[in-house]
This record gives sequence, structure tokens and C-alpha cells, in this order.
Amino acid sequence: MRGHAHTWLGEGKKFHKMDCPFTGEMVVLLPALRPDVAIIHAHYADEDGNVQMLGPTALTDEQSRASSKVVVTVEKIVSKRFIERRPELTVIPSFIVDAIVELLYGAHPTALFGCYDYDLDHLKYAIEQSRDEESFRRYLEDFVCGTANHADYLKRIGRPKKLRRLRANLRFGRS
Repeated sequence: MRGHAHTWLGEGKKFHKMDCPFTGEMVVLLPALRPDVAIIHAHYADEDGNVQMLGPTALTDEQSRASSKVVVTVEKIVSKRFIERRPELTVIPSFIVDAIVELLYGAHPTALFGCYDYDLDHLKYAIEQSRDEESFRRYLEDFVCGTANHADYLKRIGRPKKLRRLRANLRFGRS
């Protein structure tokens, strides 16, 4: 329907259709996401919350700026001097960050560039367990709700032997 704008109304405005002013094609507009909390895992942060990442950063900046609160887990909390040596790696400035937590292997079972690779076995297992409700409940109990803390989680997935196998080897292209 050229020349018309359509809005689905109900419990508030969910989307808006309109003709693109450049191409004339119908486009769908969505309201901006405003998450309550962003939880982001990165390589380093100092005590003030200046966060650095190596390699691809995906939508880290956008996620942190769109959220009301930002919690960052990092492989290591470092000194301000360490951060100041490579300021171009700072992807989230301290004034955006509400909390910093040092959490080794905090991205597991996904990867962190230059640190460790994806745990494909664990990801496949999680997907397999999510296919029915009872199996997924057991998975959550075994690896999420039933763990005492992050160290307990790492122990359950096979620390240190399994995690050593996931370590990045940039020379051979892993992570």
C-alpha cells in the first residue's frame, strides 16, 4: 500500500509500517530496546570500570549504552596504568559501568577472543538437553541453579583439563 503508514495498536505501539522515503519499499520500524541490565564479559577492566576488549566487540558499546544498568565480568581486573597503555582498546568507559566482577572463563561455554575457544561439546549438550522440558530442568540444575558458585560450575564442566584444551592458540587460528 504505497503512500500509507500502518501502526499495529494494542497494548501500546509494537511496530510501525511505512514507505521508505529513499526506496519507496515498505519498511517496518521497531521501537528501540531499553534493557534493564546488560551483562557483558570482557578481557580487562580497572577498578573504576574502564573496560577493554581484544578483537571483535560485536554490539558491546550499543548494549552498554542502551541499558539502565551495566554489569561487566572480566577475565582480570587490572591497574589503571595497564588500561592507560592501550586506551584504544577501551570499549566501555567507567561512567557507564555499575559493577565489575572478575570471573575467569566468564564467557564459557562461548569463546573470548585470544583467551579460549567455544566449548562445542558443552554447547551441543545444552542444545540437546533443551529439547524437552524435563531434560532442560536437569541441565539447569546441574550447571546453573545447582552450582554453589562459578568455581563449582567450572569444576562441573571439567576444570582444569577441559578448559586447558579450550585455551586459544592464535598461531593456529583458534579463538
